[in-house]
Amino acid sequence: MTCLTDNKCMTMPSIPRTCKAPNIKPIKKLATKDFNGDWWVHRGYHKVYDCYPCQKLNFHQSNKTSWLYTPTYETYLVNNSLILVTDQHFDMPDTRPGENITFVYHDIGLNHKETWWPINIAENGSWIQMYYCGNTGQWNYEGALVLSRTRTRLDTTEYDKISASYKTAVGLDLHDFCITDTSSKCMES
Repeated sequence: MTCLTDNKCMTMPSIPRTCKAPNIKPIKKLATKDFNGDWWVHRGYHKVYDCYPCQKLNFHQSNKTSWLYTPTYETYLVNNSLILVTDQHFDMPDTRPGENITFVYHDIGLNHKETWWPINIAENGSWIQMYYCGNTGQWNYEGALVLSRTRTRLDTTEYDKISASYKTAVGLDLHDFCITDTSSKCMES
């Protein structure tokens, strides 16, 4: 797949999204360390990349300059059954508060380059929100995630704060996000 896209032998269908950078205005200045630990994806903006059921993201520092990002999620097979994807591990740079997180990785035959903008975090650290842009050579995409330390849905007051932050920082409407399945029926790795 990479050979085809890098050599332009195949044209990828367009995704009608453009990155909002450099017009992003984060509410709080966050760093990679603010993502440390496990996070459940509660809401996602990109209908292809962000709406998988049972997404759990783990971040931990692997050395002084980098972090290991491990996403776990369920995805559908052609027979409509679900499998748990657990074999992905991506290196991310350590950043200072206010810096974007830019990293490259190889996934499902495609080389990706993504930049993440941490937008806001709850006062008690129970949720974090971020926006990202990426490309695979021919394919540009954008997305956003609402992450929580628990599977339990956040209360309306918290979603109101998150909604206001996305509107101010990136111009996104939280009503355009999918609500992901974080129920107890999710498979565990």
